[in-house]
Amino acid sequence: DELDARPLYSKLGATKATALFPQLLEKHRLVSLNLEFCRAASILDAVADTQHATLKHINLNGVPDADPATVSRLLGNCRRLEVVGLFRQVRLGDDALAALPSSLQELSVSGCSLISDAGIKALVEHAPQLHFLDVTRCPELTDASLMTLASLKLTGLVCYANAGLSM
Repeated sequence: DELDARPLYSKLGATKATALFPQLLEKHRLVSLNLEFCRAASILDAVADTQHATLKHINLNGVPDADPATVSRLLGNCRRLEVVGLFRQVRLGDDALAALPSSLQELSVSGCSLISDAGIKALVEHAPQLHFLDVTRCPELTDASLMTLASLKLTGLVCYANAGLSM
């Protein structure tokens, strides 16, 4: 099953939609979950607990107030993830990249300003199948990250607006 939560949050509001979510998660095994810009941080634990066996795509782009430890736990529990969106998770650090599964193929951490070269190194070690990466607006990255990424067979790399890169 696929679930795009944006219309649910738009129609019901954050409080009602968040209250309804645990029931939905218990009844469905999702392959894809889109929580983009939804006030859904409080349900991430439930997603990790109920969807870890089936979830392949998760979009957490712009989810406000998402706790970095909870996001890392979610990413670590969902071992079949292939596509992950973490745009504007400004408190998210390198530990989240280290938690990603080896099945990962596409990742956006654009605007995750705490991601560093150490996180990219962990990502490369843990996700050898990665073929697309967006690290736009990750100011802690340096040219060392680009050298580390060279070991992957990336078909797409987006990395503009990074002050630490000279290339």
